[in-house]
Amino acid sequence: MEHQQDSNESEFSLLHPMAMGGINGGDGYTFQERYIVCNIPKWLSDPQFMRIMYEGTGDVDVVYKNELKSFYDHIQVKDHNVTPAELKQVVDGFVKIDNGTEKIYRHFILTSLSVSQTVKSLAEALIRYREAEILYAENDREKALRTTKEALLRKIEDLGIKDHTDFILKKLKFEIGKFDFNDNGTCKRMFISTLVEHPKYKENFAHIIAPVYSVLIEQVLAHRGKVFESDKIDILINTVLLNPQKIGKDNVLHFHNWSFEKFDPEATIKLDWSHLFDRDTRLVPDADVWNNELIPQLLTARKDLAKTTTNRHIIFRGKCSLSSCIALGLAFPEVGNWTFELIQPPQTKPWRSDAEKIAGYKFLHKEISTSTDILRIGSEVAIVFSITGKAIPDVSSYFTTSFIPIKKIISIEPKSLPGNFSIQNDSEAVSLASAAKDVIKQMVNKYKATKIHLFYFGPAGLAIFLGQKLTSVGAIQLYEFQDPGYKPSCLLKS
Repeated sequence: MEHQQDSNESEFSLLHPMAMGGINGGDGYTFQERYIVCNIPKWLSDPQFMRIMYEGTGDVDVVYKNELKSFYDHIQVKDHNVTPAELKQVVDGFVKIDNGTEKIYRHFILTSLSVSQTVKSLAEALIRYREAEILYAENDREKALRTTKEALLRKIEDLGIKDHTDFILKKLKFEIGKFDFNDNGTCKRMFISTLVEHPKYKENFAHIIAPVYSVLIEQVLAHRGKVFESDKIDILINTVLLNPQKIGKDNVLHFHNWSFEKFDPEATIKLDWSHLFDRDTRLVPDADVWNNELIPQLLTARKDLAKTTTNRHIIFRGKCSLSSCIALGLAFPEVGNWTFELIQPPQTKPWRSDAEKIAGYKFLHKEISTSTDILRIGSEVAIVFSITGKAIPDVSSYFTTSFIPIKKIISIEPKSLPGNFSIQNDSEAVSLASAAKDVIKQMVNKYKATKIHLFYFGPAGLAIFLGQKLTSVGAIQLYEFQDPGYKPSCLLKS
């Protein structure tokens, strides 16, 4: 029997698609989850705070209670620039929720990375108007604020949301561009600094508090669509602070490819593929071995580790093929809150995958014009990383003889000339990996690519960081250089 559409679907309820969108949407909500975790210390500092619900009526609902009644705040979190058209959609949704819940909500808050200039103008005018309301006595307020209110109403009308004027004046709030919650490193620093100031926890050191971030972000994910009580949050924080061993010791991965060697610190996880690799002959496994044996081992290692510890930081040691490094990063992705720490020779300071990104980071990328015997009508694109050396000539030679139907070859290089020191530190590596991921997604969408052929000539650390970010871009065919040319290695599914 077919499901009958609810005749009252226009009315809001917790079963309305508006309330179920995030729960039904699957992965990819790390911006919202980091926003919630970073604001938990602030909410806990308010003695009236009771609980939160992630993906309840919206992204997050916050409940407060005094001696007489409860107060509810509804928050929508956007990780992009909000335009006037999107603001109208958001306000329409807010009003639907407000009406559907009998107007019990105190505030409706739109949090966003940025907004258009006209939306920003409204947000600033609302703040100015509300501050002025506090300044004037109630019986003088209407006269004193007449022209200010008229100017505010014109802004509301210009944005096409005049029908909701009373709601906007009384309940709508904005939080704009306070932090980039896409940046895991920034979020951790914000979280630590805020929690350290909380009266309950300020006696503890920041390095003791830091593990709380990883535990809470996992719990926020686990409570998607469920109530997360303040008591439970409090217990989780105290458990980690008082018993830090509960989160597990450092995860140290020794990953052996080209050779089997001894590394410090001692391994808690080992992957030994050295019998399948030989550096002198550049021997690597055949594609079937990669796809049927080795990649499943990486996925199993991640599942096993996730079962035994909430600590998602991995100290990496090993001398590995670049395909292994990219595959390792993809197996332990950034969206799963996994982080890596490694030594990248010849540099001596460790690289971390959660290093702070460089604002406005610039790099080079271009679509290569090729001869017709290389470029063919097809549904696949090639992405070529030339970080420590130029890879394009060998890639072009490969496609000349392989007869793979490639639509376009896209070259990615650092701003400085390719070489051993083209990437100076982990912040540059993280910034390049993040920016490259955006370009790859753009190219996949632009050319409607069904597969990516990825050629990588660069440092192992950057390869791992890149792999961590390569989620939701489709099938990725990796290659290893086998002088005098390239050979397919593994096919990854992102």
